[in-house]
Amino acid sequence: MRLVGRLRVIQAVHVAVAVGIDPATLTTIGTVAQLGARNSATFTRGGRLEYVHIPPDEAATIAALDLGAAEVARAAARRVIEAVS
Repeated sequence: MRLVGRLRVIQAVHVAVAVGIDPATLTTIGTVAQLGARNSATFTRGGRLEYVHIPPDEAATIAALDLGAAEVARAAARRVIEAVS
């Protein structure tokens, strides 16, 4: 997001950030300490999770993609975790 904001490759004033993980079969949630040294982990909630698609919930300015990339990414990651938890 920061790169897109800095390069100004999008000509719109506002953008909406969506998140997608497809396939999500090797997705796991946890801290680095909880996960340890792994090469992969299978998501086990109710079997295999094929995909996670989180639609945008608000618009952000292009400047926010540069200066506020961490905040935008944190909010998107939180929505993914809520969706799969």
